[in-house]
Amino acid sequence: MTSEPITPQLAPPPGLLARVRLALTASTGTAAEDRARERQRRVLLTAGASALAKAVSMATMLVSVPLTLHYLGEERYGMWITISSFALMLSFADFGIGNGLLTAVSRANGRDDMGEVRTYVSTGAFVLGVIGLVAALIGLIAVPLVNWVGVFRLAGAQAMREAEPAMLSFALCFAASIPLTLIQRVQFGLQRGFLSSLWQCASSLAVLASVLTAVSMRAPLFGLVLAFLGPPLVVGLINSLVFFTMQMPRIAPALRGVSSRHAREILRMGGMFFVLQVTVAVAYLSDSFVISRILGAAHVTDYSIADRMFSVVSLLIGFVVVPLWPAFGEALERGDTAWARRTLIRGTVLSFLIAGTFGIVLTLLSSFLIRIWIGNGVTVPLLLIAGFALWRVIEATVQTAAMFLNALQAVRFQVVTALCTAVVAISAKIYLLPHLGVSAMPWITICVYLTFTGFPLTWYVWCCLKRPELVSGRAA
Repeated sequence: MTSEPITPQLAPPPGLLARVRLALTASTGTAAEDRARERQRRVLLTAGASALAKAVSMATMLVSVPLTLHYLGEERYGMWITISSFALMLSFADFGIGNGLLTAVSRANGRDDMGEVRTYVSTGAFVLGVIGLVAALIGLIAVPLVNWVGVFRLAGAQAMREAEPAMLSFALCFAASIPLTLIQRVQFGLQRGFLSSLWQCASSLAVLASVLTAVSMRAPLFGLVLAFLGPPLVVGLINSLVFFTMQMPRIAPALRGVSSRHAREILRMGGMFFVLQVTVAVAYLSDSFVISRILGAAHVTDYSIADRMFSVVSLLIGFVVVPLWPAFGEALERGDTAWARRTLIRGTVLSFLIAGTFGIVLTLLSSFLIRIWIGNGVTVPLLLIAGFALWRVIEATVQTAAMFLNALQAVRFQVVTALCTAVVAISAKIYLLPHLGVSAMPWITICVYLTFTGFPLTWYVWCCLKRPELVSGRAA
């Protein structure tokens, strides 16, 4: 797939200006106020349900990490963490269809057009099903052809035996998960993300029970992979059946609802999201693989412990800002400018305060928390801890602005900055890791991110909000 070169611009491109002029028109009256209150209620409800889901997920992670670490040992645990990171790195395997579908559904919902929502849902389900089938076939063919012992740099006999079955289990589970992402995107697009979050709670509890069972039965590594990835598949299927047959049957996917025009639209919207997801994965989610490949799987342990400890910050920020994406889309479609601008500012400030508070607390208590969590046998360098704390604060502060731009489909500028960040970050990490060690990884991320993404993205959003014609709908 090829495209014309993308270059940064000193002002938002004309195409974006036209879309924003149409979207950001003044809206007043009782109906608009009622919609704003309902929108706010759904955002808060989704945020609260997301908080519960994240709390359950964190509890599951806190319990499962020491169990799997002590059971698997450093080398097999490092391989387990690297395989788990593949699930995050490959979250773009739907080619951005999920994110494009979320945006399309939220905008159709803003027009109160449930018929169009059903067409988007049917088309998205068909496209995601095809992608999942292709991914399964690729996994079955490709996994046996790769020398996973060399990829993970394994030395133990047991780890060598378990590498290929573990990767095959991961590949098949991941392929099956692609079409099941539809239900989450649709629920979030309709500002019913609280339903998805409640089902995620059930999924996390099922994962914990499954992992505990696998460890107690001394299951091999591929058994742990199935225990970790299998329950979410079952829960996602149940969620889909309940939602489309009992809660909103009028938008249930049907083959006759598949539209080639809507498919092209979703693919076009999803294409830019896909590029953005790929570059983000390379820049920020490849560290475990880089460390494993250059220094060996055993060196992933310290990094993964610090990463997972500070992942609570990302989880908290996620339940605050992710519900804003469809809310921004629906509000801008209706022309509710005041709510969008006010929420953008408040969301940014709130994210900074939450991330900063938790970053400071976790840093000060890091030694104590790791000792209680993992035990006395693991000591994580303070430089690595401080780097992750600062990185999570910086990352969190920019997230609300990213949700705002996503709702506007203003992804092109984000792609430019992300591409620059990915190229520089991965190159710097590969070159500097043997010289500076694992503790330097988050600091390299911080420096590159601020230079190529953080500051440019902040300026871009500020430019959009300061231009009078973007707010009033009048020509400049």
